[in-house]
Amino acid sequence: MVSHEEEESQPLMAGPDPIDVSVVPVSGSNSNSDNEHDRSNANHPDAPLESNSRLEVDDSDPPTPRFIQDESSWKRWKWVPYPVRRSVNWVAKWSHGPTNPQPYRIKPFFPTIQEYPLFLLERFIPRRKHRLWLVFFYLSIWIVTFALVKRRDSVASEIEGWGMPQTIGCGVSYWGRGNTCGLDGTDCRPFNGSGFPFRCRANCESYHVLNPRAVGNQEVIYAPMVVGGPGTNGSDEPVYRGDSFVCAAAIHAGVISNENGGCGVVELIGRDQEYTASKHHGISSVGFDSYFPLSFRFAPDVTCSSSDSRWELLAVSTVFTGVLSLFTNSPALFFFSVFTGIFWTVGMALDPPPHVSVAALFSNLIGKFLPAMFCAWVMYDKMGVRRTLHGLTAQIEKTILWLGGCWVGGMENYTLSFIPIQRLNKHDLDQQPGARGALAVIIILLAAIITSQVWFFRQEGRLIKYLKLYALLVGAILISLTIPGLSLRIHHYIIALLLLSGTSMQTRPALLYQGILVGLFISGIARWGFDPVLQTSAALQGDAQKGSRLPTIPTPVINLGVGTDAVSNITFNWNEPPAQLYDGISILVNDVERFRTYFGDIDAKRDFVWTRNSSLNLPEYFRFAYMDGSDSGDYTKAGIWTPDGEWTKMKPGPSRVKARSLDKDDLHYHIITTYHISPLHKTHNKMPPRVPTEEDFSPLKSTLPHTLHFPDPPESTTTFLILFHGLGDHDVPYAGFAKNLNLPGVLGISVRGTSVLPAALMGTDVPGYHFGDDLTVDPNTGDIADDSGFEKARKLVMEKLITEVLIEKCGWEMRDIMFFGFGQGGSLALGLAAALDTTSRVTDVTEGENTTAAGNKTFKGLISLGGPLPQSMVSTVTNRRKSRTSVLVCQLDEDAVDAVKQEFDDVKVVQWKRRQLSMPIDRDEVLPLMQFFADKLRNEF
Repeated sequence: MVSHEEEESQPLMAGPDPIDVSVVPVSGSNSNSDNEHDRSNANHPDAPLESNSRLEVDDSDPPTPRFIQDESSWKRWKWVPYPVRRSVNWVAKWSHGPTNPQPYRIKPFFPTIQEYPLFLLERFIPRRKHRLWLVFFYLSIWIVTFALVKRRDSVASEIEGWGMPQTIGCGVSYWGRGNTCGLDGTDCRPFNGSGFPFRCRANCESYHVLNPRAVGNQEVIYAPMVVGGPGTNGSDEPVYRGDSFVCAAAIHAGVISNENGGCGVVELIGRDQEYTASKHHGISSVGFDSYFPLSFRFAPDVTCSSSDSRWELLAVSTVFTGVLSLFTNSPALFFFSVFTGIFWTVGMALDPPPHVSVAALFSNLIGKFLPAMFCAWVMYDKMGVRRTLHGLTAQIEKTILWLGGCWVGGMENYTLSFIPIQRLNKHDLDQQPGARGALAVIIILLAAIITSQVWFFRQEGRLIKYLKLYALLVGAILISLTIPGLSLRIHHYIIALLLLSGTSMQTRPALLYQGILVGLFISGIARWGFDPVLQTSAALQGDAQKGSRLPTIPTPVINLGVGTDAVSNITFNWNEPPAQLYDGISILVNDVERFRTYFGDIDAKRDFVWTRNSSLNLPEYFRFAYMDGSDSGDYTKAGIWTPDGEWTKMKPGPSRVKARSLDKDDLHYHIITTYHISPLHKTHNKMPPRVPTEEDFSPLKSTLPHTLHFPDPPESTTTFLILFHGLGDHDVPYAGFAKNLNLPGVLGISVRGTSVLPAALMGTDVPGYHFGDDLTVDPNTGDIADDSGFEKARKLVMEKLITEVLIEKCGWEMRDIMFFGFGQGGSLALGLAAALDTTSRVTDVTEGENTTAAGNKTFKGLISLGGPLPQSMVSTVTNRRKSRTSVLVCQLDEDAVDAVKQEFDDVKVVQWKRRQLSMPIDRDEVLPLMQFFADKLRNEF
């Protein structure tokens, strides 16, 4: 046969060569008994052809030119120039590979040494049954050792006078992101007189802000958020601004180490000023030359011992996987054991997702592990892992290249952290220094690797098959890029799945590449989970600049006071945007929201006056943003009111004051966020909150019957939703409503009415319930009155359920509780919130802040469907402050809405198209409720 290469090398007009054909006369066999003898005879039909016989085939026709021969297969492509067609034809023939392709097989270096572990196993444990028992005991010892080391890691010593330290995430801070702390920071109080025993895991220095965050006229990005340190306000004691990361600040102060983590006590010390920039223990803090209402320090002389055993756990798993790799040549046993071991080591120790307890972490990982194992089987059986490992006896090379590469990929937060690419999207590539250069290097390296793999696949004769596969994948990616409203996001595990098939051969480079890719898959799933490949722009944006319109601020009017204690002021006004675009405006002073107004309000303010004492020799920084409901758009860059009383105009463009957010881990992860959590606001003599159990509620069964609905998992609880039914109903349907809502991290408590309505009165076979003290009839309508007193219900709900169970027994706060009420139940919810804070307003003119901790007397929010505010529960205290609990009321008349607005600061009103009052029945009616819930729950993360 003439090979493709020989055919291509023939002259274009060459004639045919003579063809040698062996010709043998054909004769039948004589007998079956002489069969073998006859086959050796040259006359037998099955005898070999004689090579010395020749048949001359003479063709007197002129030869056919090569370009005419090719025309038959290119009739549809005559418009393509012949040189191009000839090149394509050559590439196609080249891609088919050699005539007799052979698969690659690794021949071990020093085979005697590399195969010696297999020899020992075969010699001393030859029987399969004994080997299976050995594997069982070996894996059991591995699991027990891992669990014992992890248990020691989860234990920390009790701090005298403070209790057990609570583990917090690397991005936890006291100050909520953006304007979530409310006006004057009320929702993030107390500002001083409080403390908290904490514990941080190792490697918190690597937790960085990924979008610019404003501090005065500076912006922090790709660094830990730490403001202040030693030398703040002239003190040698490290003092930090309240929005600093607690763990990063503790490393900076030397309280804990980045390598091993540690524990300590953080104390709030209120307002401070002139925060000094410095660099200590590998972390550089930024300075701030003005004041901030919340600062913290670390308590000195605290004795606390804790350890982060990630390195011990890494050593345990590395040794066990290494020994297993040396003593087994079973591809399935090796792959699935290593995959499982590295998955749990990464998830439990090396790069765990955010969690509040070891149980919650285990629950998180087990939910990811089952689908990950299915993917592992697909990788093993369908994507080439079995082919790469099958028959491989180079035990040391396999351990170094495949297993070592897998650990490198699994520990990418350490091994690949030097690459200056945090997220593979255009926004990050544009703003992160060095990202484009790093991407260029990676592309060049990948091109070289792909070229070598193409050659190997061609030599094995499998190139065409894999070119078709990757053409399909590239086509799918291109189609994904055209889907409107969604953006392609290439996660760790997606990179692994895309490239893994390209390593399905047994070469030493393929061993290394395949191990790294499997490790990247494990790291991505264990840390972030199965994030979607296509995400909305909002999901990718996080807290990055939204591109919203910025307020136009004319030059302010400044009045300077004369004298030592004189008062100066600066007055701002603004140009209002079109009414349909934005609802109001928010103003930050020194990164604290000090003013908010809504354009549509009757008494809306049209200017903002800020005063200060002339003795304040510090600059002040002002930022402005439009409001869309309770959400702020982009803030302007800072304008500066200098100590001399001059105004420095803000530079063009937006700034960011929010922290990095992963609302997936967030409400998905791709899990890390700078967030404000209520445990940090506990005083030192209170224990951190715990998730209540059914036993905690059991004392209420006789006095306040209820039905519970726990989130999945229960350890994820961050908020309590208390549901009150309408007149004549009961608790079970509303527990079902809470279940159908399926709000993340929300424990539903559906309360049954405190009084019985007889079945005869209801006209039903079963009695109903209500929350009133009595049944009274409205003389105007003849119906049961909305307000018949709620004292009994108030005492049972506030004193027994909320105070005794949720607050005193379990350590939660009022701000962790939401209400949902229908009809009479909505009235009860409004009355409980209105009666929560009955103190009068007291304002410190010097500081411009409320001296009472109103945030401690605020519920997270409430929804009332058709229930008006009961006047029997409204306080009679004069000059009282309005409740800061956010309220959504639905299907109320104008008078009822006005009564609610007199008692509450933040009121949203919803009117359905239909007049009847019932539970929501369609999307238009449910959507405002879900938006309200989402807005309130978002503040937790």
